[in-house]
Amino acid sequence: MKQESKYNAIIPLSGGIDSCAVAYYWLKDHPNERALLLHIHLVNGESKDRCKLEHKACEEIISYYNQEGLNNFDYKEARLDYQSAGEIPPVWDIEAVNFLVGTYMRGNKIATYIKATNKDDFAQEDFQDRLDNSMRILENVVYPDLENIKVLYPQNEMTKEEIIASLPNTLVQRCWYCRTPKAGLPCGVCDACISIH
Repeated sequence: MKQESKYNAIIPLSGGIDSCAVAYYWLKDHPNERALLLHIHLVNGESKDRCKLEHKACEEIISYYNQEGLNNFDYKEARLDYQSAGEIPPVWDIEAVNFLVGTYMRGNKIATYIKATNKDDFAQEDFQDRLDNSMRILENVVYPDLENIKVLYPQNEMTKEEIIASLPNTLVQRCWYCRTPKAGLPCGVCDACISIH
């Protein structure tokens, strides 16, 4: 596909460790290219605090990138509200994210998608099925405007622990990870909290 976009890649930025790391290393390794960092407010009824805390983390991460001279990106935000589907919606985050990422890829003619997955993700029993389904959603959204997209997984051989160890501690401290925070604090019992500790 002929490159028509001002962006070489799109990177969803959730405010968590994985997406923060993917964006950080892409920006460092591609100083002469430009990325679109997209934060998606997933309003899904799982936790009222989570969306706000993830957004705050993204703002702090973006501030860190700028302080480090990593300014080869544009930062945009989108919102997808599907909380009326139920307290635990029948839609995985990865599916909702890929719908909006595909929309931005198509609208901005971005051919490369950098995904923030890690080795631990693929150890989950049904993760590959969820990933495959989310990729079908992405492909249906971008087609026919973008027939030859690339999806890259730069952290697939790294565990969450290895990713955290590779990052500057001051950057890690700006990330948010808990899926079900209580009064603005990590719950300590969700899968994300357990994976961090």
